[in-house]
Amino acid sequence: KPRRAQKVGAVVQGWAPFPFRRWRRAADACSAGAGVGTDRCGGIAETMSMYVRIKRQNQTIFMHVEPPDTFASIKERCGEVLELSPQSINLYAGTESEPVELADLATVGDQQIENDTVLFMVLKRGADSWEPIELS
Repeated sequence: KPRRAQKVGAVVQGWAPFPFRRWRRAADACSAGAGVGTDRCGGIAETMSMYVRIKRQNQTIFMHVEPPDTFASIKERCGEVLELSPQSINLYAGTESEPVELADLATVGDQQIENDTVLFMVLKRGADSWEPIELS
């Protein structure tokens, strides 16, 4: 009878999904001194992908992003999902007391956006007005 992995909390001991194993092997190679100072080791942290949640009223979009992605490209992807033009979308980060508008040319890495960060989206109303920012 094959031995089954034992469940420990939410993690299954003795089993890891493929991407984690691949990243872990590369990280171990760097920490062991293989390729120190090369792009391979430096590229691990820079190209680490992540997910952000983009919220608007009762809608939430889960989006896969990477540090070099610009907020203009994120707006384009949101526009495709919502069937709107990117010019009619603004993105904000921060808290309700201090919302920070995310400039189109800024990147996810520039703004130090981390995995599972919540961004807030507002849409354009008419020619010059925008929806109120609801950061909740």
